[in-house]
Amino acid sequence: MVDFINRVRQALGGSGDASVSYRRNEWLPPNDDHLLWNLTLSGVEDPLDADALWDNSGGSGRHIRELSSGEPNRRLCRALQDHRRWVRLSDPNHGRWVLGDRCFTDVILSIPQRAWDQDIRATGGERIEVAAQNLIFRHREAFKASLPTGRPPRYLLRPDPQLPDDRVVSLFGPAVFLPDPEDQPAFDLLPSLNQAPLVLESLRWLPTGHTHAQPPGFYADQECLLLTPEGRGPIPVPGWHTPDDAYLLLRRTGVNEWAAYGSSGNDWKASERRHGDGWVFELRSPDGQAKQILSLELAPAHLGQQQTVGDAGGTLIPGLPSPVSPYTLELEAIALPALHQGLRQWTIWLGQDGTLATPEQIGRYPDTLIRVQLDGRGLSLAIPGEPLQTLGEHLTEPVEIGQTDAKLLPFESPGGRGLLSLPRPDLYSPAYERRLLGRTDPTNPGSRPDIALDQLAQPGGLLWSNGIDPGFTLCNLSVSRSHAWIWVDGDQLLAEACKPNCSLMHLDRNGRLQPMQDDQEGQALRIPPGDGLLAGNYLLRFRSKGG
Repeated sequence: MVDFINRVRQALGGSGDASVSYRRNEWLPPNDDHLLWNLTLSGVEDPLDADALWDNSGGSGRHIRELSSGEPNRRLCRALQDHRRWVRLSDPNHGRWVLGDRCFTDVILSIPQRAWDQDIRATGGERIEVAAQNLIFRHREAFKASLPTGRPPRYLLRPDPQLPDDRVVSLFGPAVFLPDPEDQPAFDLLPSLNQAPLVLESLRWLPTGHTHAQPPGFYADQECLLLTPEGRGPIPVPGWHTPDDAYLLLRRTGVNEWAAYGSSGNDWKASERRHGDGWVFELRSPDGQAKQILSLELAPAHLGQQQTVGDAGGTLIPGLPSPVSPYTLELEAIALPALHQGLRQWTIWLGQDGTLATPEQIGRYPDTLIRVQLDGRGLSLAIPGEPLQTLGEHLTEPVEIGQTDAKLLPFESPGGRGLLSLPRPDLYSPAYERRLLGRTDPTNPGSRPDIALDQLAQPGGLLWSNGIDPGFTLCNLSVSRSHAWIWVDGDQLLAEACKPNCSLMHLDRNGRLQPMQDDQEGQALRIPPGDGLLAGNYLLRFRSKGG
């Protein structure tokens, strides 16, 4: 079995045996059975000087040394040159396969938190972006002959609060994969530890003028995925701590075929099984250790679905150095509002799977979308190919929405008409630090709040009595750009409105509104695990690892 696993790792560019001849140039100590390489540079004067990090030919790098050897010339270029992805290549002259190598293309660069924060304050992150672009340029020019076909270099910079101010860490290898910033996952990741759901970090890019986050997932052109304990690796699992170098490796073996592997150096047991259209992978701790079961469900993603996952601890969130929080906020429903402020009609657009439609879907093929609507005649439900359903002024009983898992439900709230229950909640992650909940300003997307509720920013959703369209969406009418401060205190979520007109309500786990007592006026709402927070029209369920 060990030999088989070693062959699998070798196929990925790793190996169980580092002494083989084709690895004679390697000098970095391997991590996770040669699936990762970790280059640490010390004596760094400017962590954003790409030239100094790349090689010792220029820049501000006269004191830079590779940490384990003390060598000044062992920098990123040399590391990529001496540590390669080994692949099978066709020999056209002899009609056979030969062993060849290709340069690794994807690099995660961790820099000190202080340097990160200084650049965010001083330039809005422009030097961070310039450093990434310069490294991409140097990488492409130095290795143009050995880059994989159709795979340009990709760099992700992130802050690390544990790094000293004079160190920079580069992570690369077969298990480091960075998707194209415009790609969406082909498969969603649903992890849990000892049956408690987890939220993984999102990838957060920082182009000029705006941030862009991608949910963790398995992408169409991805070959393998590596989950590691908290604090290390490209995808660390929050709350997973081990006394050994355990990991869970997923490798795609077919269109929807997968295999799971654990570390060859310990007795953690990996397994896989089918689950509907997806797969479930498990890694169990060995006898003699505290019982831990890491589970990962791989579910086919719905095309066009945009899900916000794991904002807390996301790689590029300035000013939030905390690790991923063990708490989650689940956007599980939308409270249907009444007509007000001169509204004649509102429409909420749903995709064919019942999820909230994206602006792109609405612009491209609105006739294929489901519509929940309120006008002067009451609520209605329009499903393509079916007669219009009229539902009255208020929902008095549950209503199924076609073949989807979304539902319309009765809901008692001041001025409300009912509740739209979503088939799959978007996940956010609060923490002990105060975080701003609100919506993104479309005229200034760079001022995105920590937790952005933008699902109702659907174009063409409002009709006004005066016939004038001020350009609003239901998102504008639901939450303010700065709506509430939220944070965790003990095991409870605290929510404090930014302004008196920013609506916040506490719902118990059965959906009943909890009135505020007289002595609580002006104080933050306290939401225990399992209860809900109604922020504007967004119903968020607060959960902890214990449920």
